[in-house]
Amino acid sequence: MKLPEAKQNETVEIIAVKAPPRLLRRFYDLGFVKGNQVRPAFVNPFGNMKAYWIQNSLIALRNEDGARIEVKICGRQ
Repeated sequence: MKLPEAKQNETVEIIAVKAPPRLLRRFYDLGFVKGNQVRPAFVNPFGNMKAYWIQNSLIALRNEDGARIEVKICGRQ
């Protein structure tokens, strides 16, 4: 599933990041790398952006960017 599909406060693990090089570098700098755990925290009022807890930081991503990150629910194959 894609990162924006994760439910609020549901911990997911990143399994792949598919993006052009510039955006990929930004994701890596923010901690969105394979194996890291992410937890959605907030959705903005317009619904086009979410905030995520990753490595003890709260990071906001547009849904179109988050859709480039594939995740799985922790504990599931």
